[in-house]
Amino acid sequence: MACILLVALMAGALILEFFGISLQALRVAGGLIIARIGFSMLTPEPERPISRRDQDESADKDEIAFSPIAMPLLSGPGSIAVTISMATSARNLLDYALIAVGIVIVAVVAWIVLRSASRIVNSMGRTGVNALTRLMGLVLVCIGVQFVVTGVVDLATTTAVADKLGSVSSGLVPSLTGMAWPQASRARSAVP
Repeated sequence: MACILLVALMAGALILEFFGISLQALRVAGGLIIARIGFSMLTPEPERPISRRDQDESADKDEIAFSPIAMPLLSGPGSIAVTISMATSARNLLDYALIAVGIVIVAVVAWIVLRSASRIVNSMGRTGVNALTRLMGLVLVCIGVQFVVTGVVDLATTTAVADKLGSVSSGLVPSLTGMAWPQASRARSAVP
C-alpha cells in the first residue's frame, strides 16, 4: 500500500502532465470514485451465496482476507487521486517528505487495524460493524463530494478556461466568480 502511494506521490505530477490531465479533472474523478465507494458502504448489496468451488479454493489458503482484492480500497484510484492532489500542492522537498511520512503512518495504522480486525468485529458485533460501516460510508461520500466541488470550483475559476472561452466568443460578461463567460444571446445568434 505505502509503496504504491509513495510512487504516486513522486511520479503523480509527471503522469498528469504526460497524459494532459488537469488537477481539477483528477479531483473530480477522484471525488466520484471516493463517493462511489461511500455509496456502496451506505447501501451494501445482499450477501450472495458462495459457490462450492470458491469454498474449496479458500480452504487451501491461510489468509484470504488480505489479498489483492483488498488492496484497491487501500491504495486504489481514490487514494492515488488524493496523493497526487496533495503532491501538486507541495511547494518544496519538506512538503513531499511530510506527505510521505503521512502515507507511512496511515499504512502502519491500516496494518494495525487489519491485524486486529477479528477482535474489533467480535467486540462490536455484527450490528455495530454495520452501523460503523454506514457511518464511514457517509463520511466517504462527504469527502468525495467535497473533492468534486473543489475540482469544479477550481476548474470554473481557472484563467485557462477563461482564455479558452474568451477565444470562442467576443461578447463577454462577468460572472459571480469574476471569470468572463460568453453571453448566451450572442453565442446563440452566432450559431446558424
